[in-house]
Amino acid sequence: MKRIMIGIVFFTCLFAYGEEFRFNQTVGTKYRFKNFVKQAVYVNDKLTANLEQLHKAVIEVLSNDGTWGYCRGKYEYYLKDVDRYEAFQLKNVYDSRFQRDSYGRMIVPPHVVMPVVRGVPTFPQTNLEVGMSWVAPGEEAQELVEGKLYRIPFEARYVYLGKEMVDNVEYSIFQAMYQVRFYPMGDRYIRSYTGMTTIKLYWDPVAQGIRYYTEEYNFMIVLINGESQSFVGTSEGLVDFLQEEGVKTNLVSDLNQAVKTNEVLSLREDIDGVVVNLGNVLFEFDKATIRKEFEKGLDQLAEVLKKYPKLDIVVSGHTDSIGNPAYNQKLSELRAKAIADYLLQQGISQDRISYIGYGDTRPLVSNATPEGRAKNRRVEIKIITRE
Repeated sequence: MKRIMIGIVFFTCLFAYGEEFRFNQTVGTKYRFKNFVKQAVYVNDKLTANLEQLHKAVIEVLSNDGTWGYCRGKYEYYLKDVDRYEAFQLKNVYDSRFQRDSYGRMIVPPHVVMPVVRGVPTFPQTNLEVGMSWVAPGEEAQELVEGKLYRIPFEARYVYLGKEMVDNVEYSIFQAMYQVRFYPMGDRYIRSYTGMTTIKLYWDPVAQGIRYYTEEYNFMIVLINGESQSFVGTSEGLVDFLQEEGVKTNLVSDLNQAVKTNEVLSLREDIDGVVVNLGNVLFEFDKATIRKEFEKGLDQLAEVLKKYPKLDIVVSGHTDSIGNPAYNQKLSELRAKAIADYLLQQGISQDRISYIGYGDTRPLVSNATPEGRAKNRRVEIKIITRE
């Protein structure tokens, strides 16, 4: 089960017998969420898994008719072993679109999976003073069983808690709490979905937006066959506003200097970033162990990447078409993970870097010749400069 909200955007604040909070749906606004989740999964009250998840969402306001802002974007879902300092693996990508008004109410098409939590926060049509509370409707969209999306209404209770200093920044603090009691009559799979969550929202007056939130939740699914699945966890979310001007030019210049001293590396530009091709010679044949003589080149790349701390990095592994597809897929994942974990050890932040294996599904050239197959066996590092 995934947890991610969409309420973290610009707010404006006016002072007249309290504070007025409204979404500012300025066309062209582009922002990114990062949501970290630690979750324990129980089946029939027995602990079966501890998961560490990362969600990233990039959203842009495309238009505004004066009442509703039309937003589009994408959500990415990552997973890794809990409490291990290793790179996240990219598991899925979701397209999203929705409308939102100035109070935070949302209209989401029926087939859209993300965001999971809609309409949190929703503000009242009145100014707020410290201690004031209100109730507003919201909705969860959950794939309670694979491939079947359920839309679950709830009422959230809000309280304006006041001001709090965090890292020398004064935030306005809101608390949101809601319960779900969902019993889909006649459903073939689900008997019930119940639980509750408590969310703390931090509003930054300088950025005029909620820049951070924390959540504690406990939910249970009961299947028709009587099996229960419980999800207990915590999450925290961050938002950043994207600034792309000039970054790519500087990055390419710095990477070119690193590539010049490493003849096995090559560089190319994509519309949304820069790709460093590490080739295949970094690894022993049929293995995912990095050869010692190439660590210096990776160290130089890491130094460049550390100069751009707001740019996300995706490491992808690729093979040729020789051999078993399932084996090729696994080898490509292991090699990509080896590079991503190495960069982590050189100081690249864990929330920036992820990996994915494509096996033989994305060749650069034809696999019909030995030369072509050699080019297709590679690991690539993509630095995303435009989302």
